[in-house]
Amino acid sequence: MSDFDAKISVDAPLKDYEKLIEEKVQSEGLDEEEIEKNYKIISAAARDTVWKLLFSSSPITKESLENVAEFLNKIKEDASFYDPYTYNEWISGLRDELLKRNMLDFWRDHMVVKELGPCWARDCDYFDDMEDPAPAQFYNHAGCVAPFAQVTEQRRNSVILDLPTTPNEKRLDLNSDFEANISTESPSRDYDCLIKEKVKKDQNVEDDVIIDNFKKIAISARDVIWKLLFSQKDTSEENKVKAAGLLYRLKTDSCLYDPYTYNEWISGLRDELLKRNMLDFWRDHVVVKELGPCWARDSDYFDDMEDPAPAQFYNHAGCVAPFAPVTGRRLNSDILDLPTTTNEERLDLNSGFVANISTESPSRDYDCLIKEKVQDDQDGDDDVIINNFKKIAISAREVIWKLLFSQNNPSEDNKVKAGDLLYRLKADSCSFDPWSYNMWITTVRDELLKREMFDFWRDQLVAKELGPCWAKDSDFFDDLDDLEPVEFYNRAGCVAPFKRKVN
Repeated sequence: MSDFDAKISVDAPLKDYEKLIEEKVQSEGLDEEEIEKNYKIISAAARDTVWKLLFSSSPITKESLENVAEFLNKIKEDASFYDPYTYNEWISGLRDELLKRNMLDFWRDHMVVKELGPCWARDCDYFDDMEDPAPAQFYNHAGCVAPFAQVTEQRRNSVILDLPTTPNEKRLDLNSDFEANISTESPSRDYDCLIKEKVKKDQNVEDDVIIDNFKKIAISARDVIWKLLFSQKDTSEENKVKAAGLLYRLKTDSCLYDPYTYNEWISGLRDELLKRNMLDFWRDHVVVKELGPCWARDSDYFDDMEDPAPAQFYNHAGCVAPFAPVTGRRLNSDILDLPTTTNEERLDLNSGFVANISTESPSRDYDCLIKEKVQDDQDGDDDVIINNFKKIAISAREVIWKLLFSQNNPSEDNKVKAGDLLYRLKADSCSFDPWSYNMWITTVRDELLKREMFDFWRDQLVAKELGPCWAKDSDFFDDLDDLEPVEFYNRAGCVAPFKRKVN
């Protein structure tokens, strides 16, 4: 084992680091094993120092951030040569901590602009996949995209990252002669005026100029939306309305002028909304108004109406795409109107009953509703029975989500309740509406794994086969060789419980 102490001070970290590397890694006479051990010791100390510099209680100045960025740049440079894998794992945690603490100046001005994210084929010989999407996705947070992404992303980020902290300061693009000022007081009006004057007014100018003008305005619009939603811990209803109005306009025009940049950015917005548990805005605006990615349904830039990605975008927090098959639009319009407490009434415009399922006795409440509204009326119209089930299922899905995810550490009692209700819901979904269940259960799985709730995943979903309905348990399907049900369970060290039976 190496017998030295890798001391790196917070006063002169770069100088100390470079001296250690020179003496313990780059000096002559060291074999590869010693170099590897020494580098790991030094790099661990360097990463720890970066964390202290950024997140200790000491005051942070613009100059100190520049020094940290210079130090981090050197760490990444060496990591690309000696050990990119450890750096790549660590840098994701650093990014998440920066965003959690709202340190957007360092994130944007240094991490993004200077490409201090993960090492990859572009800067490291350990990798060779220049088409790998993961490095670009790393930067898709807080309104940014990768500096090296397509559609002039380098220029786009260099502009967005220079945006002021207040909406009234000037934002000048080096390639244009107008200021794309959009205030947080009247964002939609300001945006409409800019679009009318700089994009739609003079159609005789070259297309490139029109598109560049739009891109500049869109940069400002994205920044204002982000500020309205995330600059305060508790976003006011007024700011949510302003953000939604501007977002609707931005998507409509992006579909026509620059859908690619919007599509990258909107995923980051979705993730931030879900991370902050802003489910009202997510459901009532982004989902219901279809403000997700532009695609063949609303933009001539695309032609694949079978592309699954746009629908998958909405499969979060218990929602499905409004345009998904099997009355997806009606399903979302119902679930998004559900109250915040389980005891309030939930009336469907097309039915006359309240689908109340409490978190205290969810399985009993569910059974009573199914018996009364689905099983006891077998002489009724099939459409009525199915609609009744769908309404009850919407309530059941919301209660399961609350039991599992409304607290950081759900109680064992809540897990048992959720497991029992989920078992009932799947059994009935196989008979009445397997498609909505199948779309939703994928989001439950992903949320369980993201929160590392492996006990519920393994003991309930996997062991009891509560994944998607398929030919094994639903007459709506007939392909017993379908691989998707099997692949659903191949997570966190598990495999499908029925794999051997089918194959």
